[in-house]
Amino acid sequence: MQNTSATELKAPLLLLGRLGKRRASLDLGRYGGVTIGLVALILFLGITEDGFFSTGNLINILQTKSALMVCSVGMTFVVLMGGFDLSVGGFLALGAVLLARMVEIGIPAFVAVVLVLAIGLAASLVTNASFIALLGLNFFVVTIATDALFSGLALVASDGRTIPMYDNEFVVWLGTGEVLGLPITVAVAVLVAALALLLLRHTGFGRMIYAVGGNPEASRLAGINVKAVRATAFLLCSGCALLAGVIMSARLQSAGPTMGSGIALAAAAAVLLGGTSFKGGEGGVFGTILGVLLLLLGVLSNGLTLIGVSGFWQGVATGVVLLGAITADWLRTRVGFRSLLRKGRKT
Repeated sequence: MQNTSATELKAPLLLLGRLGKRRASLDLGRYGGVTIGLVALILFLGITEDGFFSTGNLINILQTKSALMVCSVGMTFVVLMGGFDLSVGGFLALGAVLLARMVEIGIPAFVAVVLVLAIGLAASLVTNASFIALLGLNFFVVTIATDALFSGLALVASDGRTIPMYDNEFVVWLGTGEVLGLPITVAVAVLVAALALLLLRHTGFGRMIYAVGGNPEASRLAGINVKAVRATAFLLCSGCALLAGVIMSARLQSAGPTMGSGIALAAAAAVLLGGTSFKGGEGGVFGTILGVLLLLLGVLSNGLTLIGVSGFWQGVATGVVLLGAITADWLRTRVGFRSLLRKGRKT
């Protein structure tokens, strides 16, 4: 019996090791394209637009995309699991509105931020984490439902109005203050990205994320609690969305029920552009950071604004970029599959 158990576990453990090696070996190829695109676009805009390299414009890019950065980092965990979370917009709006209402009734803003994160994570545990990870329901169906649920709650909680917070000192400081020369909202986004990068690259949990995304059954046979890992990934995504709601409402010094509109697709575009595969198990936060910056959603939208292109076309550009990213992911997967076939025939 002992020999049989060892044999049964040997294949999954070998597979998990190969998944780790594959992840490391593909980093350069995955990030090379988005890096070249980012550098090329920055150089083009820097040459053609006088104000692009100004300090004010660069800080503006970082500030306007700080909430998207946080959301995209959270989305990376879910996509690495082979999933997707359409409810981030609902969580973002709910977090922003809850913060505004708590401040409105006199709760200290710092305490309100902690309460928003605690309440939102509890809601995510009861909904996304439980229904998807524990019950095994389809993530698209569940997150569509929870997005509608939490967007609706944000609408009810705000009475459909925008709630101002410009008279709260902590919120104003959070939205306009600086730390080490960086706006606080940008510093928070950088900190979240750095922590996520360390978590995925240098912890056992990070390795489990890649393993479960690459092959859930092999991970289960190797002793990984697949349900717990999936639940944690969705909790991290929801937590990032709630924090993004706090960041966005602080920057705008107001909160409204429609603040999260469209951010799920924008985050997905950033993640895919950064080389994370929708099939799971490949990619990472570093690529997502590049995706947001280049992101053709950050630099591209800013460049379109500078050259006087209507804001309506920015949505079109985002859609084209997302289609391009999906196509690139499909081509990359197809080429990788063919190379594996060739190697198999040689052996």
